[in-house]
Amino acid sequence: MGQRGARVDAADSVEKVVYIDSQRVECTGVGRMTCYRWRESPDAPWQLWYGPIEGLDFEPGVSYKLRVREYKVPNPPADASSIRWQLLSVESRTRAN
Repeated sequence: MGQRGARVDAADSVEKVVYIDSQRVECTGVGRMTCYRWRESPDAPWQLWYGPIEGLDFEPGVSYKLRVREYKVPNPPADASSIRWQLLSVESRTRAN
């Protein structure tokens, strides 16, 4: 039995855990902007995330371990990402020294 209401096509999404750095950094997308630094494990190299993390109330000086749902965006605008992240839960928060 399915549930009624908003339905997301799970085939177009994946759940993952990501680590977010305590500070956003300047980056260049369509012009200058700030990006999240993220990685898939504590010892992986940092990568830049250009888009928002839907549902995250980011606090500078706090690093996060997040569980997110990653969606593929069909036909994104030319200045937008083809992937979006939606916050499922904050697994941990650590205040930077």
